[in-house]
Amino acid sequence: MEHPRRHSRDNHRRLVLTDDAVRALPYAKAGRGYVAYDTKLDGFRCIVGQKTKLLVFQTERRELGGRRQSVYKRLGDPQHVSTDAARAHALQELARLARLTKPEARAGTTFGEAWEGYKAQLKKKKRSARTIADYQQKFDQHLAPTFAKIALADITRADVTRFHDRLTADVGPYAANGVCRVAHAVYRYAVLEMEVPDLKPLNPFRSYNLHNPEQARQTGMSEKDLSAWFRGVLALDNPVMREFNLFALLTGLRRRDLTTMRWESVKKNYIDIPHPKNSRPSRVPITPPMARSLERLRRAGKVLPEHCHQWVFPSPSSKSGHIEEPKNKTLDRSPHALRHTFRGMCAGAKISTVHSKLLMLHAVGQEVHDEYMTTDAMFDQMAKASADVSTYILQHLAKDAEKQLTTSLREQLKA
Repeated sequence: MEHPRRHSRDNHRRLVLTDDAVRALPYAKAGRGYVAYDTKLDGFRCIVGQKTKLLVFQTERRELGGRRQSVYKRLGDPQHVSTDAARAHALQELARLARLTKPEARAGTTFGEAWEGYKAQLKKKKRSARTIADYQQKFDQHLAPTFAKIALADITRADVTRFHDRLTADVGPYAANGVCRVAHAVYRYAVLEMEVPDLKPLNPFRSYNLHNPEQARQTGMSEKDLSAWFRGVLALDNPVMREFNLFALLTGLRRRDLTTMRWESVKKNYIDIPHPKNSRPSRVPITPPMARSLERLRRAGKVLPEHCHQWVFPSPSSKSGHIEEPKNKTLDRSPHALRHTFRGMCAGAKISTVHSKLLMLHAVGQEVHDEYMTTDAMFDQMAKASADVSTYILQHLAKDAEKQLTTSLREQLKA
């Protein structure tokens, strides 16, 4: 839909729009022209310019949230579209708007029904609980209030564009894109799996000319930055937070995989990651520096309350018993920035792209060549790659970095 051009209220006509009546309308002599309003159907009109005539339908409606929305639909040039056909399209649009205002009068499968089917498919495909919870949050908070009760066939590209624009202003450009990606997947599921009839050939949530531009954040550190960063880590009062930051750098794991790590998942030479994002259950090799960090964490955790003992990174102040939000004002690098840094260190340590992907629990490509890899059989390769990265990182930290961490912990435990 396009926004209508404004015309003077004093420069208009009212009549029954027919093919003969529209042909008889004189072209405007100057300015933006005038509007001929149909007396049979409110909102149906013909905009007449100096050389053009255009049949349109224009009205207003209130969204479910109470916001007033202007609706403008181009119906065509009267030289190519009859007034009867244009009026029929206007009536269809009017009926669609009535269903949007009163969802109980819907025609066909709703977006909310398609979401339930799509969510069941996610579980069947064994997508991670974290991914499903993220999609559910996007649906509950953003999609449901606008689209849940609306028939899929009634959702237009213009509706989606207004929705995306509003989200961009309310929650930011990246979040708006993420919500519409979920909506796109739901609509696609309805077309391909539910085979809902009368759906538009083009997905109204498609990203083309809709999504805001995105650019990967460049937050990784160079080798020269590591020494100053580590001084900031040493300055932290909390020994668990000190080890958390070092462990995040040594492993490149996602924040959630780290904060929810249990001691029962820590084995002799690897750590089980049961529910990584977009990946199957994985094993992360334990390198000597990681093993020493884990030992310091065991010693620090013993002096904390019992409900914290199951967690590798405990926090007595949180309800869960483990660290929830590891951001720190004195450090200028988030856990995700440390993940970016780990990727850079893999390159510096000459680790292959395949091994760095496996270590970071990224999905390996879907090419046949990559699918021939048996990742479980490559554990020894991954262990060597991980050890090489750990060695490379420690070479660029402060001198005797681990010794300084051990000394700080010992003094705090004595106190």
